[in-house]
Amino acid sequence: MPVFRLTFYKWGMCYMPIKYDIEIPERVIKALGLRESEVSETLKKELSVYFF
Repeated sequence: MPVFRLTFYKWGMCYMPIKYDIEIPERVIKALGLRESEVSETLKKELSVYFF
């Protein structure tokens, strides 16, 4: 099962990064018809909407 680790930085009083570990099963990746590198980029784009 591939694990994509994405770190988003949200600057607060302590200037600490917020880290999210997201696990995506291989069957989901195959169902989407994407390569692993495409899934990682897609996650970064989609999740950045919620954090920035």
